[in-house]
Amino acid sequence: MLTERSLSARKEDAEMNKWNQIHLKKSKMPSDPWRSPARQVWMSAIVLAALCAALVPVTPTAAYSAELPSEGGVGASAVTTVDGSDLRETAQFLADQFGVDVSTALARLNHQEDVAPLLADWWSRYPDNYGGAHRPDGFAVGTTVRWVGQPPNDVVAAAAAISPHIRFDVTADLSAPALVGLAEQVNTRMAEAGFTGYATEPDFRNQNISVSAWGDGRGNLSQAAIQDAVGALLPVSVGLDIEAVTSSPSLDAATRGGTAAVRSGRTQASCTFAFTVKQGSSWGVLTAGHCSNDLDYLDPVTGRIRNATFEEEHIGYYGDFAWYSVSGTASDRFHISRTSSLQVTSVKAWQSIAIGDYYCHYGQRSNKTRCGTVHGTNLCFQGDTSSCNQVRISGATPVAQGGDSGGPWYSGSTAVGIYKGRWTTPWGVMHYFTPVDIAADDLGVEVVIH
Repeated sequence: MLTERSLSARKEDAEMNKWNQIHLKKSKMPSDPWRSPARQVWMSAIVLAALCAALVPVTPTAAYSAELPSEGGVGASAVTTVDGSDLRETAQFLADQFGVDVSTALARLNHQEDVAPLLADWWSRYPDNYGGAHRPDGFAVGTTVRWVGQPPNDVVAAAAAISPHIRFDVTADLSAPALVGLAEQVNTRMAEAGFTGYATEPDFRNQNISVSAWGDGRGNLSQAAIQDAVGALLPVSVGLDIEAVTSSPSLDAATRGGTAAVRSGRTQASCTFAFTVKQGSSWGVLTAGHCSNDLDYLDPVTGRIRNATFEEEHIGYYGDFAWYSVSGTASDRFHISRTSSLQVTSVKAWQSIAIGDYYCHYGQRSNKTRCGTVHGTNLCFQGDTSSCNQVRISGATPVAQGGDSGGPWYSGSTAVGIYKGRWTTPWGVMHYFTPVDIAADDLGVEVVIH
């Protein structure tokens, strides 16, 4: 039986075993070939079972809040600010984009955020039983939680205390951590078999492993070929879905969050900074790891450019992210347009991101906010840029432009993710991001919150 790995436990494995195509400007890992943490799970299940009860969700916290220095900061009169954890701003974006009432969108968001702490807690405390969660399509209020066996009384009671719209589906045969581990094994086995141009993703709703193929992969990745390569890994109860996408994942062109990251001598955004962070006495900002290492901070209101110093990046198992330090202090705010910002009051735990969640993204290059719904989580890419732990978003329009990479994904004042890129499928453009708490934990920084 596969057993849950906490983020820190998974990190220890990956530190010792390098992802096939990892890219680190400041290498922290030895050069031995990376072995999937899921494979480690299979080999170490008995030992790890005794440790599962002690697992807790890893969520960076901080209590730092200070504005950028006045010479590079933004005056209160120039920027509209929204304080607290109010979700109305996000609900308005959703209402405008999807044609629903603001009250309908707000009810869905409130339910989503109310239930999120429970999902993170159950993932960590019940790694052998929690089977993942998903929301209904559209904007109906509700959460379906899959469970292996009957949920214990404390889980049922906690759900009832939060919302009458949580239901349990007890038909799961594998837990969510186990299905994630199995998808990672499939990804690794396919790479070992010589396949390229694909991504794997656990489908918690249907208890399947999904494989998306692009480019040459569409011709190579037949159901029969993949079944031959990975069939021995799959239990009878786990299906295998193959989908062809029409383009490879597209990476957009390579203080406050949501601000422009510009290359030296330029004023047009090369990428977007996501959220502000702190490490010891140093303040900084997060962005995507594939962005240039020569970026400066461009104030969206004053137009002034401030120096930013590249510190560290990661493109690999944990996702696609980097951080830059800046002089002075940093605000707890991030921009959702060039003239308005939100205040970060919390960081979303990666375990609580569920299929059907709604999140929004802002990019400086396009100066647009786009919102969409979670199509899948824990997605792993194998191609020109290989990375795991990606969240896939569908329905987010307008399409991001080059320079929107690295920007913030959020829900109200909750920091959720760092934008990586997009791809085109028969069902439209899919966007994907790295959960911000995974990035902060790996980089050793704390997100600045109010």
